[in-house]
Amino acid sequence: MMIRGVVMSVLLLQATGAERVTFTTPDGSVLAAQFRDAGRGTPAVLFFPMCSRGAGDGWVPVADRLRGAGVSSLIVTYRGTAGNVTGKGSGDQRGQDADAALAYLRSRIGADAPVAFAGSSCGVWIALRTAAAHPDGTRAVVALTGPHSNEQREYVGKTTSLAVFSGGSTAEPPSPEWARALDEASPHPASRAAILDDAAHGTDLFKVRPALAEDITEWLVAQLRIAG
Repeated sequence: MMIRGVVMSVLLLQATGAERVTFTTPDGSVLAAQFRDAGRGTPAVLFFPMCSRGAGDGWVPVADRLRGAGVSSLIVTYRGTAGNVTGKGSGDQRGQDADAALAYLRSRIGADAPVAFAGSSCGVWIALRTAAAHPDGTRAVVALTGPHSNEQREYVGKTTSLAVFSGGSTAEPPSPEWARALDEASPHPASRAAILDDAAHGTDLFKVRPALAEDITEWLVAQLRIAG
């Protein structure tokens, strides 16, 4: 059954145009990811999924649509999940892992291509942190039903070039407050908050509200295609 499952997973990745890749972090950890290639020099999105088990494919509905629109993407997985080898580093490794993921993405799309970051649940903090750490070429962030720090909200407020799409669910407080706070802080005219009534968390919202994946895709394409 395990072999059959692996084969089916590979076939699924091929069918959606995804490539299973790995990249190495500074402490020697090998992390797995899904790369969708729209061509060198294309804009790209780096996706950070929820931390719940089985959530690694949560961003696929958006990533597949982006590839069709000519945008590459990389969906990362976290330490301790399937396909990853944990290194010897201690403490919080999320920042260096995100930096390594971006470096890999840059190796595929080029150093000057515009990028965006998207996170759901725990991935929101990582997406915003990575955007602040790598401002050059960064156009947008998607923050879906996840918390952010005061420092991150302040960064959004002073970064006029950064557009933010924030999402929350009224069935899952305080996510609407998180989403509205980022939207209100952002001076970018394209920033927006989507507050939904659907009872789902993070990228699980795409299962009950498929149109949300379409909205996010269209928004990301618009931000990444704007001449910088």
